Amino acid sequence: MGITTLSDLEKEKGGLVTENNNDNINIMNNNVNIKSNDGKYHELREDDKVDKSRANNYSGQNATIQDLGEPNGDGSNVYIGIDGIYHYYDERTTSTIAKLLARFGFVIEVKRKHLVNLLKTISFWVFFASFAMLIAEFVIGKGFASPRENKMIGPHPEAVFLVGGLVPYYVKVHHQIYRIVLPLIIHFGIIHLLINSVFLIRFCVITEQRWKWRWTLLVFLLTDIGASLLAMNAPKGYNVLTSGASGSICGFIGAVMCETFFAREEMSKVSRYYTLGSLIFSMAVCLILSSLPGYSLGGHLGGFISGVLLGGAIFIRNPAKKKIRIAMILLAVGYFSITILLFLALPARGDESTYYRS
Repeated sequence: MGITTLSDLEKEKGGLVTENNNDNINIMNNNVNIKSNDGKYHELREDDKVDKSRANNYSGQNATIQDLGEPNGDGSNVYIGIDGIYHYYDERTTSTIAKLLARFGFVIEVKRKHLVNLLKTISFWVFFASFAMLIAEFVIGKGFASPRENKMIGPHPEAVFLVGGLVPYYVKVHHQIYRIVLPLIIHFGIIHLLINSVFLIRFCVITEQRWKWRWTLLVFLLTDIGASLLAMNAPKGYNVLTSGASGSICGFIGAVMCETFFAREEMSKVSRYYTLGSLIFSMAVCLILSSLPGYSLGGHLGGFISGVLLGGAIFIRNPAKKKIRIAMILLAVGYFSITILLFLALPARGDESTYYRS
């Protein structure tokens, strides 16, 4: 029985049609056998499934690829792999690395009807606010500082301080609470912003498509605060000026790691392990960056810890894992309570003459 399109076959058989991956698959004469839910094999022309076959190749030998719609007219289409992850495949625009990721069931893009509009993402506006704040820093600092004063190709650190950079001494003594939140959009210079933007525009934007903007905003704010709280309790960081979105980025990594491990049950083992490996590598990069001026090891660890706890509290929704979620909620409340109380209980250290040191 000749079928011209996969969608026609699905309509005829009243259900999803999947490609038969057994050795007896017939690709002679540009045709391929596919098996529908009626248990029978049907013929689909090869020229109607060019991108489908390519997606199958890159999603693994045993992958089941389901066509989710008609081609876009540009040689691309949307597929879902056996791991349950949607893939947006375009031979001409997908990079070699992205193809490799697709082979292991990693997200490349989201469904076609949800293609990313950056202007509608919280992650983009965090980047935009950071860019605008950096311009303000240059105006206040009257241009670039010398490399000795700022290795990040930015203004004098005093400008970073004046717009709201985190200095625990000023939070403690002068009650400048806003310094706990503003580091999310304050950076030391062009290099600092560019490094964080790689994560903001790629990792955070893609994650936001799954979380939606409300949860994304909540994770951004709470991990930013969680990062600042641990940084403020660091033994040698009381007079150190720190800022940047990296604390929240580490929070994102922690939240996605917890979500992947406990909540994303549709993922295959290969996809889960690959994703966790990628997240561990990303966190290792963040820890290495902690040695650079303006970055805080305490802030990175604080963001990561709060991210893991928030990820469990927000995204574990399986009733069978209710106890784990409750434990994560209690640990999250405990983390924020202890870091706040510890900062309030300890006496102020340092003075106002060294706030610019990084």
